[in-house]
Amino acid sequence: MQPADSRLRNIAIIVVVVGAAVSAIAFVLLERRLGELSVTASPEDVEQLLLLLGATLGVGVLGLSGLGVFCFLLGRQVCREGLFPPQATRVIKDSVVHTGENAVRRGKWAQAFGATLVLFAVALAVVGVKLIVLFSGHAG
Repeated sequence: MQPADSRLRNIAIIVVVVGAAVSAIAFVLLERRLGELSVTASPEDVEQLLLLLGATLGVGVLGLSGLGVFCFLLGRQVCREGLFPPQATRVIKDSVVHTGENAVRRGKWAQAFGATLVLFAVALAVVGVKLIVLFSGHAG
């Protein structure tokens, strides 16, 4: 059994709560702005929205890519060590340490999940660029 790190648990809770609050506020502000633009939209407003869309997509692509790479590298470490969670890993709750084939299976699943997240990030980037080009009026 690997004991939990209470400081890490508190940090994780704070990050989740702050992230949820910031996301909710951003959603409300975006909804208000879209409501204003549905009545009258000037070319400057459209440019502003495209910039906002690009920034939002950029954050999404970076977040998915970062999480995907983390999961893939964690899975590789688990497969190499044959321990899940790996040695010297801080955990947010008391965790049973899996060894051998069970650990390697979990490591491979983590690698597959990480690779899938990176593929989703690439797809999001491609679709986002196409949307921005389409809405900016520069589609070919």
